Amino acid sequence: MNFLQIKIMKFNLHIAKISVFAFAISLLNACASFHEQVGKDFSRDMITNEGKGKLLHEIVVVGDAGNANEPQGKQLLQTVEGYLKQNDNNKTLLFIGDNIYPLGMPKVGDKDRLLAEEKLNAQINLAQSVNGKTIFLAGNHDWYHGLDGLMDQKEYVESKLGKKSFLPKKTRCN
Repeated sequence: MNFLQIKIMKFNLHIAKISVFAFAISLLNACASFHEQVGKDFSRDMITNEGKGKLLHEIVVVGDAGNANEPQGKQLLQTVEGYLKQNDNNKTLLFIGDNIYPLGMPKVGDKDRLLAEEKLNAQINLAQSVNGKTIFLAGNHDWYHGLDGLMDQKEYVESKLGKKSFLPKKTRCN
């Protein structure tokens, strides 16, 4: 391989790196929007009860509610509760993780167990305001006591809300 071939290879590699970077930037830029994105055949009647103005189903998403015993956490849950009670639309209340700060569900008998249950109960109590289902997902903080802690949290939630209230419902280990 001569000197010119090496220079050309280095130049092509440099161009390839720039192209990948430019592609990534344009992809990220192309997806950003502050406007609703709908297809040309979209109609509000698709999501309402035959155009009568009543939503068929809503999904209310709450994340990072793991400090539900503290003032900001209580305020968040009160705001969600107020929204849930505004109308009787069918809803799914979805907790998307970090349900117990800082370290998930401790074992029964642990000094922090009652506080963890209190935090979960504040979230579980919102289910009474939902005309539909309440579902919990696990976040990274919910895993800090390992699979055993996560399974304890799952069992606790399901004992209050029923079998399909904590997802995923099956893991490889259970």
